[in-house]
Amino acid sequence: MGSATLEMEVERNYSGLEPAGHAIITREQRELLRRLDSFEAPYLEEKLLTEGVFDNSGEYQEAFTEFKKYVALSFISDNGLAGMMSKKVDNVWHQFILFTREYAGFCENILGKFLHHSPHTGQTSKDLKRKTAMNFVRSYNEVFGDVPEIWGIRGDEGLAPYLNSSHASGECTIGCSGSKCSGSKCAGTMCY
Repeated sequence: MGSATLEMEVERNYSGLEPAGHAIITREQRELLRRLDSFEAPYLEEKLLTEGVFDNSGEYQEAFTEFKKYVALSFISDNGLAGMMSKKVDNVWHQFILFTREYAGFCENILGKFLHHSPHTGQTSKDLKRKTAMNFVRSYNEVFGDVPEIWGIRGDEGLAPYLNSSHASGECTIGCSGSKCSGSKCAGTMCY
């Protein structure tokens, strides 16, 4: 296989932080995605595999990539992301925070500011949990496309209309005002 063919194959199978074709993001947001995508933390993988949190490197890499996507959405989205819906992705974040120097450096050098972790608690209402989950799904759809299974978000949580990005974007064909939807089914998601 020639070098050009190999590059095309790698590009076609790339599953990193590439925004979906319909994503509307700024140059600064695209640069954030590039910085996040290039960031690696082998010490996290070693620790999480050694402790048996993940069974193999592929499982870890999926969770690590989704962690970086969540971080990106925290900066890109104006929908108010809060809470974490994936235990596996949250495990990556928790372990990363324990590497205090590395986490602080990541926040300073990659993000430009500190990213706090503010988990839901038993005092968090079901309505707030559902709203933040819906905001996450909408934001994920807008920037990356369909939400992968690792997030553990199911349609029986009332989120079925938002789990497929083509369906979500289809809802935004009515009631668009500027770049945001104003229709009752869109709740402020991006127009495509």
